[in-house]
Amino acid sequence: MRLPEKYKKTFSRTPVAIAIPLLFASAGALAQRATEEQLATVVVTASGYEQNIRDAAASITVITGSEIAKRSYTDLADVLKFVPGVSVQGTGTEQSISIRGMGNAYTLFLVDGRPAQGGDTFEFNGGGRGQQISFMPPLDMIERIEVIRGPASGLYGSDAMGGVINIITKKVSNTWKGAVTAEYVHPDGGNDVNGEAYNTSFIVNGPLVDDVLGIQLSGGFRGTNEGGVIQFGDATTGDADYKQRNIGAKVTWKADGRNTLTAGGSRTDTDRWRNPGRSLAATAAASYQGSTKDNLFLAHDGRYGKVSASTYLNYDAASNPTTRTSAPSGVARGIDFDTLTLNSQGTWQAGDAHTLTAGFTYKKEKLEDGATSAVNVHNADTDAFVTMERYQLSAFAEDEWRLRDGLALTTSARYDYNEQYAGHWSPKAYLVYRASDALTVKGGAITGYKAPSLRNAAPDFSATSRGGVSIGNPDLKPETSVSYEFGVDYERTDLGLKASAVVYRTDFDDKITRSADFLCRPNVPCFHGGLEYPAHQYGYKQTINVDKARIHGTELALDYRFTNNLSARANYTLTDSEQLTGASKGSPLSDQPKHAANLGLNYDPSRGTSLWGQAAYTGKFISTDLATGAATSQSYTLVDMGIVHRLKRNLTLKFGIYNVADKEVANSSNGYVDGRRYATAVNYTF
Repeated sequence: MRLPEKYKKTFSRTPVAIAIPLLFASAGALAQRATEEQLATVVVTASGYEQNIRDAAASITVITGSEIAKRSYTDLADVLKFVPGVSVQGTGTEQSISIRGMGNAYTLFLVDGRPAQGGDTFEFNGGGRGQQISFMPPLDMIERIEVIRGPASGLYGSDAMGGVINIITKKVSNTWKGAVTAEYVHPDGGNDVNGEAYNTSFIVNGPLVDDVLGIQLSGGFRGTNEGGVIQFGDATTGDADYKQRNIGAKVTWKADGRNTLTAGGSRTDTDRWRNPGRSLAATAAASYQGSTKDNLFLAHDGRYGKVSASTYLNYDAASNPTTRTSAPSGVARGIDFDTLTLNSQGTWQAGDAHTLTAGFTYKKEKLEDGATSAVNVHNADTDAFVTMERYQLSAFAEDEWRLRDGLALTTSARYDYNEQYAGHWSPKAYLVYRASDALTVKGGAITGYKAPSLRNAAPDFSATSRGGVSIGNPDLKPETSVSYEFGVDYERTDLGLKASAVVYRTDFDDKITRSADFLCRPNVPCFHGGLEYPAHQYGYKQTINVDKARIHGTELALDYRFTNNLSARANYTLTDSEQLTGASKGSPLSDQPKHAANLGLNYDPSRGTSLWGQAAYTGKFISTDLATGAATSQSYTLVDMGIVHRLKRNLTLKFGIYNVADKEVANSSNGYVDGRRYATAVNYTF
């Protein structure tokens, strides 16, 4: 793929530009020495149908369930933080995940290909961090995770502008089997912010009628005791007292050899308490936030020779009945967010040269917010709900055209019609070339589209966070982007080597961000849009469109197996963003580190025993979400290590030490990092 002229200068300075000629020069000689068949990794997220990961028209990372089982991971954030281009911010039960320098609102989570509600579902006064991953399936349920780094709006629409994380759960088994896990996490004596944590989960599944009808049940409980206080500036925080309960079930009916129907549902309840003198400053008021999320779905998969079809109806109902103390009535004034999604698509193997996919999506959102609406507005009804709803209808089509052996061109187009913002086209063109048995070259141009969230566009909505009070803006326009990426993947199983390099650049128009300038300075009353806002210690800002913005970056990854029982993996991510126009010209788009790197080692001294260690470096970044103006966060490195030992065929013991050096890091934008803690877990399978 030929890069546009204006990107040649940027590309020529990257490490990948230097490495690519060397890879091409050596690829032929190395490929001739390859004697083992490459084990194909099959993915479904990039195209909506099964294909070899080397043929996928995207930069994609796969994490298998067996990889998860060989680590002492406690939650989904632990699993994802080692993926190139992925950033995990926050700590404890309040973490958010973003891809390629964009905020978590640009990352679409899928569960078995069905979209989960966004991270803003429970954005009570800006406090939605950590809620989204709280409602993901337990780790024992996960078969694999597929991560698309970069826009996937052509297939998945508005919410996939930054990337997609598809959590694929284990299928209902033809034999009865299950697993139970119990975990306890103890904070070190010098750890001032974390409380004790405990986690239990189970999964059991099997046939009700052999080869026809099967059922899967899952559930769990997770708790974190309230931690202490860590202080930065005038803010103090620590782990909240947190409790989570979840239960789920799904039934699969194989109607015949061609058609499979799956129906299921789940419920997750969470409670967060914060008390003065514990996780809050002694002078602060106690707080409580409770939330419930229900999910129901019905899915059909059909295979008819060269044609396959899939349809699902997915319903999410989220409720946060938090009492708003400022409400005159004193009744529960919470948040109810309902999302209904209907999706249907089909794939046709049209001869040897083409694979065609087409489909449609209907999405309906309704939000009733009584917890944050008009909290800070003098001349509004403080007992009122803000009700927001809209629908979006989309149609999409994609063609994978195999031009010749080893060379394929994928083109696609999606049309989104939003009730508030009319229609928009999102095209894509992507080329994949298998240069040899070991080397694959990829590149393309991908467009993105994101409509403002319901809250961002509501004129009578406001929410409070450390960055100030954010006021909804009815004049917002959808943001659009064009991304260019070029990458190489090199894999030699006979050498134990796997390497990849990707450079990308994303240009935004009408990028949505919070204004750097204040509508009203801290501690000064404000009039805006016909409403009066009282003085606030952090001041008032508004969500705005930035005319133009840019993100460019580099992702390097290397996996190497030294011997049959010793392996290493490393990756490096460069992320650089800039607002090109407007009042915040020259400022970064989000609070993301420019440099990040990871190094991991795995040693299996005997069958059934695995020792692991990993180090994660997070570089400095400029925070733009502070009332006092931009500030630079500190860089830091965290080291974790652990052991996994199979005591018996079906009994495994795990032990891990996280933040071995008990590194203390705190800043008012990214929160704080967890202190040193010891995790012990037992897993029993049957």
